Amino acid sequence: MYKNYQVLIVALSITLLSCNEKGAVINTGDLYVINDTTYTTTAPTADDTKVLVEEYTGVTCVNCPKGTAMLTTLSDKYPDRVVIAGMHEGKQSEPIPDVSKYDFRLPKVLDLLNSYFSEKPNKPMAAVNRNKFNDLYFIDWTTWTGRIEDILKQKSKINLGATILFDTSSREATIRVKVVYAQKVETKQNISLYITESKLIDAQENETTIIKDYEHNHVLRDMITPISGITILPDNPIKEPGRVYERTFKYIINKEWEYKNCKIIVFVHNDGTADKEVLQCLEKGM
Repeated sequence: MYKNYQVLIVALSITLLSCNEKGAVINTGDLYVINDTTYTTTAPTADDTKVLVEEYTGVTCVNCPKGTAMLTTLSDKYPDRVVIAGMHEGKQSEPIPDVSKYDFRLPKVLDLLNSYFSEKPNKPMAAVNRNKFNDLYFIDWTTWTGRIEDILKQKSKINLGATILFDTSSREATIRVKVVYAQKVETKQNISLYITESKLIDAQENETTIIKDYEHNHVLRDMITPISGITILPDNPIKEPGRVYERTFKYIINKEWEYKNCKIIVFVHNDGTADKEVLQCLEKGM
């Protein structure tokens, strides 16, 4: 009997020592947050910074096509480095009567503007990596190019990776995110996930007419995580170079969206009242 107890204790000890993950599965509607993992490795070479552009736009905003065209030009010039989320909400985002097929409005956008940014921007305006310019997050479209290109010259403090597995029958996306700190970071960060859809042909006003076959791209369909994100290692705000953090998310994609035209945006940002800077971002298709 004593030997049996010894075997049991050893087996339990091995099991406990071999477990790298912690936390429970969290169900938040269509999102399931799976256990996270952290460990250290050799500090990597820092990647080039990518830029998250949260574009506040609308189908009856006559200047918005100009802003969108500017972002398209930048995205083509810097492939995979300019990540765009087109946020539709408010009066100028209401569908055009008897013309629009879609309603792109997302109520969570107002929550983000009011509760998180505490700003009420005009259209077209955008937050660029959530940096403040003249004490505001959202800046006029005529200044986007300079701000974006300045950030693109920088190296990131973290390297960010993600893999996505999509089940076409259940429409469940399994998103595995990997954060690797290239530099020491002494503030709290959060992970946020968006989903966008492109190639939506519908009406859009410009300065002279209604374009009935306008191609709407990067339309923000949902904020997968809460608007403030999910905290990375809440008990360990200081991350040394080489610190790795991995987390898996599962999300059910709405059956009304064409999954082949959808992309998941992943970004890591500071979790501060006055500092919400995006440290790195990426987007991936299904």
